[in-house]
Amino acid sequence: MKKLSLFRRPFFAKRIIEIGGGHDPFAGVTHAVDKFPEDNTQRAGDMVRVKGVEFKEGDLEAIPFPDEPKFDFLYASHVLEHTHNPQKAISEINRVASRGYLETPSPLREQIICSFPFENIIDFHTLFCWTAGEANQIHVIRKSEKTVGIFCACENGKVAKILFDLRRKKNLDVEAPMPGRSKTTHLYFNGPITLMEYENFESACQKGFCGYGEVGFIRKRLIAPFYLLSGRARKLKSFLNAV
Repeated sequence: MKKLSLFRRPFFAKRIIEIGGGHDPFAGVTHAVDKFPEDNTQRAGDMVRVKGVEFKEGDLEAIPFPDEPKFDFLYASHVLEHTHNPQKAISEINRVASRGYLETPSPLREQIICSFPFENIIDFHTLFCWTAGEANQIHVIRKSEKTVGIFCACENGKVAKILFDLRRKKNLDVEAPMPGRSKTTHLYFNGPITLMEYENFESACQKGFCGYGEVGFIRKRLIAPFYLLSGRARKLKSFLNAV
């Protein structure tokens, strides 16, 4: 079972809910919600039902628990990007909990792994999601033929497009050597979450919320020293140098 890093865990929380834990839930949860308990189409294995955890069928857009008492902590890992109404999903999170953890694939990883040309019939991730340093705020763009394969004009967007082209045009596995922090969005919230939605990556970037900010490590080399010494870093550098 998954656990957050030691200093992030909700040690004193008594009521902890997880939405969409599926086959890989978090430890210490007291309540769980899943939309498809018997269907593995959108997960990598059979759903795990932990003994002693109260389970209800539902989803992030309609959490089947009352407003009060609020949960002390909420987990939703790789769930928000599946929703069709992100405003409703965030409203539901704010309704039942005031503190918790959200995780999604980063926009760069979504661009690399999603269907291209985009086909919403086979791609069940509906959103690009990211954070930009502000507390309790998450940014989203809907995935469509107008946003998949499209990048902003800033330096981060240019690097993201290079990696996208290396994957799509040269069939290079650029995802494997990338540092983990460039693949995943993390939001530790303590208070109501604000959702910011944009039509495309350029409009978000112009407002100061670049969807590819997490790839700035390539340009600025703000990478952990151990990663810089790894074979993964050398491989990623060789990809970029070959462009």
